[in-house]
Amino acid sequence: MTTVPPRQMQRRMIPVPEKNKMVLLIVFRYFLTPAVEVVVGTDETEAQTFVIHQGLICPRSEFFKTALGDNWAKPDQKIKLTDEDPRTFALYQALLYTGLLPVNDNHDIQYRYLELAKLYVLCEKLIDSKEKATALDAILELCRTKGGEGSVLPDHRCTEIIYDGTQDNDTTRTALATQYVEKLDSTTAKYISNRTLWPADFYYDLSLITTRRVIQEREKRVQAVEDIEVEISCVEQALRSLAHCNRPKYEFPKSVVLTLEGTADALSDLDIKTACL
Repeated sequence: MTTVPPRQMQRRMIPVPEKNKMVLLIVFRYFLTPAVEVVVGTDETEAQTFVIHQGLICPRSEFFKTALGDNWAKPDQKIKLTDEDPRTFALYQALLYTGLLPVNDNHDIQYRYLELAKLYVLCEKLIDSKEKATALDAILELCRTKGGEGSVLPDHRCTEIIYDGTQDNDTTRTALATQYVEKLDSTTAKYISNRTLWPADFYYDLSLITTRRVIQEREKRVQAVEDIEVEISCVEQALRSLAHCNRPKYEFPKSVVLTLEGTADALSDLDIKTACL
């Protein structure tokens, strides 16, 4: 067996980039901190215990930081989350350590919506704004996924979880309602017409977003009318200037006359549509 001299071994070692050193430093920093046991669930047969480094979860979650208080750096700490689902917390734990969402693509899209909705509500309770944003981005990414008949939106179960677990004006509430307004068709309209399935606040957000869009559209049309009026005024001034010139009578080409007449007709139609808003 051939041995490699220490000096030659050092020459073969690959240097670690500075950015990787920073990553390793951060990882080792929280790996060296005590762990906290998190008991999730109520039933003794169903409850599960998760172990998370305090140096990782306390800077991220205001709930854990407050719950552990001044003792967050001490070992043998235990937190109970009796009202939470162990599967959802396992997803949250994986997200904390890897920065990735291990959502199973083998399940149908509505099951994945449910997983992400529960994760979002859990992050809301744990006051973890970073992972809340991650869960919301994943939900919106699914909304952009094209199915056999177009985009598939979250059903009433996902929407109910979001609305039951969040407060008024929550970002995800607005995002879900906006998706339905933007992608509404006859099938979706019939589906959401069953008021026994959907939260009342969901209908409020739908109407609010729709009203805002109608107002914005009306403002655009009013602005368009004003722009056309300015253009016509400029043309009229040019015509008056030509009329006062000591030149032989000038007849506009037929194409110019038709263009002016078309502009006047368009303005008339736009006035009618704006008045109907």
